[in-house]
This record gives sequence, C-alpha cells and structure tokens, in this order.
Amino acid sequence: MRKVLHVGPCNAPGGMATVMKTLAEHPPDGWEAELLPTYSSGGVWSKWKAYRSARRLLKRRLAKPSSVDVVHFHVASDWSWHRKERLIGLVQDLEGSVVVHLHSGAFETWIGSRPRIQHRFRRLTARPRTALVVLNDHWREKMSPYTDRIQSINNPLPPTIHLSQSKRDSNHLLLLGRADPVKGHAFAESLVTLLRKTRPDLHLSMTGRTHSDVEGVKALGWVEVSEKQLLLNTASVLLVPSTYEGQPMVALEALASGCPVVLSSHVPLPPKAALIAQHNDMNDWLICVNTALDHPMDGSFLRSSLDGHGIETVQESWSLIYTDVGKRDNNAS
Repeated sequence: MRKVLHVGPCNAPGGMATVMKTLAEHPPDGWEAELLPTYSSGGVWSKWKAYRSARRLLKRRLAKPSSVDVVHFHVASDWSWHRKERLIGLVQDLEGSVVVHLHSGAFETWIGSRPRIQHRFRRLTARPRTALVVLNDHWREKMSPYTDRIQSINNPLPPTIHLSQSKRDSNHLLLLGRADPVKGHAFAESLVTLLRKTRPDLHLSMTGRTHSDVEGVKALGWVEVSEKQLLLNTASVLLVPSTYEGQPMVALEALASGCPVVLSSHVPLPPKAALIAQHNDMNDWLICVNTALDHPMDGSFLRSSLDGHGIETVQESWSLIYTDVGKRDNNAS
C-alpha cells in the first residue's frame, strides 16, 4: 500500500481539520493515510514549538525507506504559509512528492500585495514532484497569475453526516465559526436583534465566542463534534456572514443534515441550494433569513445539492493527484 502523510492543523477546531480527518480516514483505494499535526493554540513560542516538533517528526518519517510516498500539506495564509513553506522545502530538497493544498479564502488577497512571497511561491510550486490544489475553479482562476500548475478538488463531505429526521426549532439561528472578525459574529448579533422585533422568540446560538451581551444570543465557545451535529440537526437556519471563506465545511455539513443555509455573497461558488445575501447588507440579510424561516426547504433537496462533494468522487480525484505527482520531473507543466 502506498502512503500519504497529511500535514497541517488536524488538531485544531474548524473546517480544515475536518477535511484533513475525512481525507485521512477515507484515502483513495490502494493508499493508506496518516496525520501529522502542526497546530498550537498558544502564543508565538508555543506555535514555534509545534512547528519544530512537526519538522522533527517529518524528517524522521522521510528518513525511513518507503515510510511515505506523498506528503500532503494543508495550508492557509499568513503565518500558516510561512511555517509550511519551510516544511515543503524540506520534502522537496529530499526529492519527495508534495501536494500543496490551499484552504484559505484570503490567500489570493494576502499574496497579491507581497511580491517577494509571490516569487517564492512561484519557485516552490514549479519544483518537480509538486502539485498545487485549491478548493474550486473560482480559486484556480484567482491563483492563476501566480502559477500555471494548479488543480481544484472540492472539500469532501464526511460520510458520517446523515440527513436529520429530527424536528427543527423554527426560531433557532446558528453560527458556527472561530472567534475571528472575518466570521461575522458581530454582524449576526445585530441581525438577530433586528429580527427579534418581529420574531420575539427567535434566538441565535454561536460558537467561537464565549460571551455575548445581546439578548437572544447564546455564546457556546467551542463545541464537541456531537454537539455541533445536534445543533445542525435541530436549528432552523445556519448563518455564514463571513468576509473570507475558501469553501466553508460548515455550510456543506448543514445542507447534508437538512439545515437551510444563508451565505455571504463573499463565499465563492456557493452550493446551489444556499440562499445568498449581499455581504454586510443588513436589509438583504433580513430578507433572506425571513425567507428561509417562512419557507423552509426540504431536507432531501438540500442534501442532493452537494454534487461533487461525495467521498467517492473526492477520493477518485485525489488518487489521480497522488499518482501523478510522483511521476513529475523538471519538465512538468
């Protein structure tokens, strides 16, 4: 059996970890997969220690003959890129096969104003036995000025998520995301305040934050997978008012569970069953959320809208990438 090693924040909360774990638990036929964590929730020193530990473990794996055939790096932007860039170079210098998998919806904006990073990025992705993968065709087009070697594969829907048969609370909004301004927590609080003027029983549950002074809002901090799934199975609408998104796993998980979704217009190539509200346009969000509450969509229709995210389809795509990356040489294009 050939082996792929997934390197990235598999030990962190959030969608990237969900993708990593799903791919590791369901590798393509003929492949085995393992996870190598790189995340630390602490400060700069803690993150540096996590990087050093990951580098040490990676070097140990690469030193063993036939220990790993492909190293699959899961990358965001900013410091996530800087740390992974060093590890990617380590594998390339040892003539290993590398997949660079960009998850961040902010990567193209971030790299666009940094010419030196653009130069290093071009050199890194042009090296032999290296493949660059983004989440959909939108990001492939956005990243095309920086490389002509780029492919797109959808995030996989975890097979453990099933269409809910539970009765939904008709007055329960949901926001699932880390405590970061780009996720839109403050906007969602303002939205629910306005909605409660005509829907006094409406309430919002949100993860990421541990406190809210807004009436009708319950801040849950971070929740376990089982609690998150219960929320998706019973909430009336999931809100995704994000400024940046690559391909939000939480929206895929909600639709697969039969929960309607209202997405920011900043989410590229959204699932066809999601309602789209103009980013930060409160009036448009009020219209979309009221529509979702007044006219609930059929759960089976929501789930069926996720063409291309099934694990079998995604496995097949990754099988082609893994097989091809080991064959590339200096003349690859």
